[in-house]
Amino acid sequence: MRKINKKLIVSDFDGTLLSSAHTVSGEVKNAINEYVSCGGIFAVCTGRMLRSILPHVRALGLKGLVVAYQGTVIADIESGEIIKKNGINFRESAEICSYINSLDQSVNVYCNEVLYTDIPKDNPYLLRYESITGVEAVKVETPISEYIEKNKLNCQKIACLVSPDGRT
Repeated sequence: MRKINKKLIVSDFDGTLLSSAHTVSGEVKNAINEYVSCGGIFAVCTGRMLRSILPHVRALGLKGLVVAYQGTVIADIESGEIIKKNGINFRESAEICSYINSLDQSVNVYCNEVLYTDIPKDNPYLLRYESITGVEAVKVETPISEYIEKNKLNCQKIACLVSPDGRT
């Protein structure tokens, strides 16, 4: 058994562990498994939702933890049990969304494993995002800030989806 110098390696997922072809090479999987078999802890940290990342890290055969939503949720890979969960309370979430909308930008909010959006469902950037993550967005027809406040949704992540030319 090889001796390892580092007890923990944390990797981003998209564009780092996952290639631009949306795969993880056998060589990378073997290196991770060898590291873990030598006593190392390998963890994935991503901006993805937990339900989007779990199938991928499980397919890698990883054991241990996955950090989702840019760090607001930590879960056990095998069981999916949430070990730690933080986020933005519903009042602050509504205020942030209201501000984003006042800038004439659309918003995605991630609350308890549901992706809510005010972006039209036929938007090509939203469709691509849904395809990559495997998560279908729920279109909110009212102002999203009102929806969050009415439903008291504490959000794990709030993000703008902006095209390269700066429009939604």
